[in-house]
Amino acid sequence: MVAAMLLFLFTSAPHSSGASATCQPGSLQIRVTDRAGKPLRYAHIKVQGSAIEGETNAAGCVTFNELKAGRYLVRVRRDAFITLEKEFRIIPGRSARVVAALSREAPAVAYSSGR
Repeated sequence: MVAAMLLFLFTSAPHSSGASATCQPGSLQIRVTDRAGKPLRYAHIKVQGSAIEGETNAAGCVTFNELKAGRYLVRVRRDAFITLEKEFRIIPGRSARVVAALSREAPAVAYSSGR
C-alpha cells in the first residue's frame, strides 16, 4: 500500500555568494498536503540524525536553511495521517523542494462478538 506520494524538485539557481559552490550550504523547502492537494498546517517535520525540525504553516510549508551538502532522511508526521519517511539530497548552494502528499490513516474498527 502506498502511504504517501512525494515529488522532488531540485532548483538550478545557486545561492548568491562569493564563496565556492562546494562550500555553500543548501536549503530544503517542504510543502505538505493531503491526497486532494489541500495544504496541511501543523505537520511536524524532522530531519533525522539532526536537531533540525519544524512545523508547517497555514500554506503547508516549512523551510530549513543552511543545510550542509549530503543525504538526509526526513520524517513528515501529522495527526490522523500516515507518517512518511523519505531520503533527500542537498546539493551545495541549491534548494531542494519536496511536496509530500499524506494519506489518511484508516479509522479504527470496533469489533463486537455479538454476545
